[in-house]
Amino acid sequence: MAHFLVEIQFVAAAEQQDLLEQRAFLERIANDRSLLLAAVLPQSPGKGLAIIRAPSVEAAKAIYNDAPLFKKGIIGWTMTEITPTYGIAANLA
Repeated sequence: MAHFLVEIQFVAAAEQQDLLEQRAFLERIANDRSLLLAAVLPQSPGKGLAIIRAPSVEAAKAIYNDAPLFKKGIIGWTMTEITPTYGIAANLA
């Protein structure tokens, strides 16, 4: 499995229902062990990140293309493959 850093930028305002749908998406991909971490960046309003694992970059992009906030045009994202060297993620196969 490969690991990917998803850098997220809000480009439009989200309604409460949008955020609830996004949370359900994050819970789903966490439960299937694709999502290792999701976070907001308090020092950078409107920005966040996720670390996901997938068999390929195409599979990783497909996961995040399914994010409700992305599908509604509320967030944009970029993805970079990373290689965990230390910590819990480094030990995941």
